[in-house]
Amino acid sequence: METTGTREEETTMLCRILAMPVKHWLFILVLILLFLALYMVVFAGETGSPRCDLQSGLAAALNLSQQQCEDMHRVADSFYDDTAAIRNKIVEKRIELKNLSKVPKADQYIIDKKRTGIKCSRTGSLQKGPSGRT
Repeated sequence: METTGTREEETTMLCRILAMPVKHWLFILVLILLFLALYMVVFAGETGSPRCDLQSGLAAALNLSQQQCEDMHRVADSFYDDTAAIRNKIVEKRIELKNLSKVPKADQYIIDKKRTGIKCSRTGSLQKGPSGRT
């Protein structure tokens, strides 16, 4: 059950807000409209990120057709998906290396072995390609 003290405080606060001069209300309204206008200007016409903008960017510089641009993005997406497991392994090894380097009496040989493992994972994935072939 609510006490009358808090109800009176809420009423007093509401009265103070409503009793604000018109200049304050206009200032707040102008600020809201200004931010709304800024939002509309910044995000106007952006329905998404156009991946194949033939007017500017890489596709325009290489003079690619729409189909070539879509094929290029399909190959890039495929590569990104195929190498996800390798990237995850590298991240796990980096976390292990970071945790190992925090241990005050860690064996330097083990740290170097982990560091070499990360380098091999990186170079091996680039040499073999995403599907494991050369």
